[in-house]
Amino acid sequence: MWVLSGKPVAIVGQSPSKNAGKWALEDATKVVGIAGGKVVEGGSLTVGETFGKFGEAHAKEHAETAEQIAAVVTALVDAKAALASA
Repeated sequence: MWVLSGKPVAIVGQSPSKNAGKWALEDATKVVGIAGGKVVEGGSLTVGETFGKFGEAHAKEHAETAEQIAAVVTALVDAKAALASA
């Protein structure tokens, strides 16, 4: 039995390049599907060009990225709650 079978999953991919985070997210999504999980609606995010976006600051100090990650976490929590109440 797969560990992720029937479970909601969120994925965040990041990369200093523009496209590598997107590719990593696509590959991770395939792996989750093979393992029986389901990426929840609103439960994925790609953050590209991180060096230019964050510079010396931590990602949590970048308001747009912090909001996007919070939205992904919220989508995952909501999906888990819906699954638990089903």
